[in-house]
Amino acid sequence: MTMTIKEFILTADVTMTAVPTTHNPNMHDMIEGSGHYVVTLKVPAGREMTLVYSVGPGILETWAWSPEGKRKAYPRIRRAMTFLGGNKPPYPQLTVLENNAYQLIMTWAREAYRPALADVLGCLASDAQTVRNARYFEEWARDLGYGEDSRKAEAIYRTCERQAAELEDMLGHGAFETLLNDVERE
Repeated sequence: MTMTIKEFILTADVTMTAVPTTHNPNMHDMIEGSGHYVVTLKVPAGREMTLVYSVGPGILETWAWSPEGKRKAYPRIRRAMTFLGGNKPPYPQLTVLENNAYQLIMTWAREAYRPALADVLGCLASDAQTVRNARYFEEWARDLGYGEDSRKAEAIYRTCERQAAELEDMLGHGAFETLLNDVERE
């Protein structure tokens, strides 16, 4: 039976907390302006999993100018948004003052934004599926466009393997299989 990721979250009773952090130790080449969060997933059985989850500046920017982001913005940020006309600015035409206002908004967004549980679980499930579909590292690397002799790629592969095992330990084998095989991820 197929279910949505939100239905899975309710069925498995997964909860999450997320706290901003300065970097992701598993990703050394994230673009400047990305947001990083220490995420802890929990299930009622008392099992939990902690990881660092990152989003790029495009996600943060889109969120900052969304109705939710604007609602959460404190007065100084709302003034900066008003200064920029209330819309995301076109990058090439920013003046120094507009750039300062934009940087203030993005700094605030990195602190105020929290990833959605559905997004975090969806990413973990996708990563776990890529590891499961490959018989060994070289096949995984080929499938995802990495060099088979890349140490950086192998470190990513090992992180995906470890996180897949932790996710299965936290959810239990049955729920893990359901997540990977019977859940529509957005």
